[in-house]
Parts: sequence; C-alpha cells; structure tokens
Amino acid sequence: MLESKVSKEEFKPDPVGVLQKSALLARSIFSKPAYLTMAGFVYEALGEIDKAHENYLSALSMAPSWSIVHYRLGHVHLKKGQLREAARYFQRAAEIRNDKPKYFMWLGEVYSNLGSSDKTISSYNRALVLQPKSVKTLLAKGNCYYLERRVKEALSCYNTALIYDPKNKEALHAKGLCLIELGEYGEALECFLRLEQLKDNGPVLKANIGFCLSKVGYHKKAVEYYEEAEKAEYCTVDLLNNKGYSLVELGWYEMALVCYDRALEMAPKDVDLLSNKGTCLGKAGRHEEALACFDEALEIAPEDVTLINNKALCLDAMGRHEEALGFYEQALEIDPRNDILLLNKGECLAKMNKYDEALACFDRVIEFNPRHTGAWTSKGALMEELGRVKEAVDCYNSAFGLTGKAS
Repeated sequence: MLESKVSKEEFKPDPVGVLQKSALLARSIFSKPAYLTMAGFVYEALGEIDKAHENYLSALSMAPSWSIVHYRLGHVHLKKGQLREAARYFQRAAEIRNDKPKYFMWLGEVYSNLGSSDKTISSYNRALVLQPKSVKTLLAKGNCYYLERRVKEALSCYNTALIYDPKNKEALHAKGLCLIELGEYGEALECFLRLEQLKDNGPVLKANIGFCLSKVGYHKKAVEYYEEAEKAEYCTVDLLNNKGYSLVELGWYEMALVCYDRALEMAPKDVDLLSNKGTCLGKAGRHEEALACFDEALEIAPEDVTLINNKALCLDAMGRHEEALGFYEQALEIDPRNDILLLNKGECLAKMNKYDEALACFDRVIEFNPRHTGAWTSKGALMEELGRVKEAVDCYNSAFGLTGKAS
C-alpha cells in the first residue's frame, strides 16, 4: 500500500480560516444584513468583540425585526460586562420570537447576574413552557431559588431535572446540598454516594459524604472520607472543623485538637472553631483551657448564646454551679425561650438542690413545647430523685408518647 508523503500536520483544521471563508461565502450567497450577521458571528467567534458589535449594529439598521441579531447583540454586551444592555437585547429578541426558549434562557441568565430574582424566575418559566424537559434551564432555575434561600423550591427543580437525566452530576450535587440545608442528611448522603458511583471522586464530594456520615452518626467512616479529601490536598476550615467534631464524638480528643488548631491557624478569630475547641478540651477534662477558649471567643461575640451556654456547661462540670447559673441567666436574657438554656439551667439548679426552681425551668420548656422529650425526661428524673414516683412515671410516659397514667 502506498503511503502519502504529506505529513499529518498539513491536514490540521484551521478554525480561523474556516470561519473567514464561511463569511466570504455568506457574502456571495446571502443578503447584506445576513452577511453582516454572519460576519459579526465570525468576529465574535474570533474574540474580536468590537468588530462583531459593529457588524451586528449594521445588520440591525437594515433588519430591525431580525431576532437573531438582537440575540447576538445580547451576547456581545454580555461579553463586555454590560448586563443591562444585554438584557435589553435579549428581551427584544424574545418579544420578536417568543417561541425561542434559548432567548428566555439567556434573558434569565442576565437577570440573575443583575440580582433580579423575580425576573430571572419569570424568564426561566417562559423557557420551560416552550421546552419543559430542558435540564439546563431547570438547573438554572433551581440555582436561582437556592441562592435566594428558597431551598424547597430549588429542590423541586433539581428533582425534576433528575427525572429527565437521572445521572446528571450537577443536579445530584445540588440536590444533596438542598437536603443538607433541610436537615435530611440521610437522603443527602444517598445523592453524594450516587455521585461516587458515577466516578465523581473529587475531594469536595468526599468532604460532603464525610459531613453527612457524621450527621447520621457514622463518625469513624466520616473521618475516613475527610482524610481522603485531605490526601487530595483539599483542606479547608470547614473540613477540619467537621473532622474535629467527628473525632470528639469518637472520644479521640487529642486528634480533634490537632484539627481545631490547624483550622485556627487559618481562621484565628473563628468563633465556632474556638467554641468547638473549648468543648473538646472540656470533654477531655481540661476545663481551665476550655474556659480560656470560650473567653477568647466571647471577646469576639459577647452575645453569642451558644458560647455563653458552653462556658456555663464548663463551669457546671467544674462544680462552679453559682457561676454557671449566672451565665445561663445572662444567655436567657438574650434568648428567653431557648429550650437548651432552660434545660441546662434546670439541671444546674437541681445540682444546687433548688428543686422548685429547677422544675419551673422544665415546666417552662413544656409550656412552649408540650411534646419536648428532653424536658419531660429531665422533669421525670427530678421527680424520681425526690421520691415522687407516680409523677415521675407520668413524666416518662409523656416523654415516650404514652398516654396512660400510673396507678
């Protein structure tokens, strides 16, 4: 068989040349506005935006009702960062041809960048009327809802997108994030594990799987995923903080402290990190160091109820009940209906043998939420300690959803 003497390099396509020849061909075949539009498209593809703009405007002066010219001018202004002008041209294109879903899609994109969420959603809805199975538009609409913190509506969009494209990675990831926001960690975990099955093994996915595993109580497995993310050189404050939390739950306090210290090197004024490190130190029995962490955090956020509560818990664990009580009361002045604060204050009062005041705390929580298991359980335990057995049984029955009274 004969071999060609021409090297393969000579057959490489020349995209610039092809585009230029296409424009010349268009000039010989099409009307002048059509040629100018084609020339504009060629210049746009070559990155010569000003020349593209000039040709499109010339075409528009001859054919003002051509929607495609308005549409391309929208893209030119978008590339120039002139969002309001882009919106005006996309809007005009959609008015001329209201049967083109891409016109409404791009109009929505521009409105999204302008921060006009209502107009964004309206534009995406118009696009979806014309093309209801467009996964791209459904994702864009979902993203708009998500940024607006309208998480349930965003989730609905992602679910619909997954009906049409069950393996869409962007939809699965976004759905998982929505489910985390809604506290549905088990379902979020399913989404992320599905992504893992689809060979999406990026470190962000590993971190998200680790987070969900920790939320459903699988802390050891969570730590393994966090470490896989770290091996891929993904090491953020959030990852270290979340890994530290799982290590604390496992009772591996020294390892957790290493995580918190590494995170604090990156974010030394992070209140959550300081609080979590303090909690870890407290559980490790290093109460004075824990108090130092809480005090440092309280200098940054003096009215943070969680911080005040954590400091009070630490003092309580040290047997400094009077001081702890003062901090519980300080926090309750800021958030008087906080059930955690009221329960902790009640437990502290019980340790001080101030039983009536302790019962008043538990009863107040029950007044706010008659189905509060923790309050009924704490009240039952106190009644039992006081020898009021029948009342204790009634409390425990209420805690576990039973209706019968003790006889």
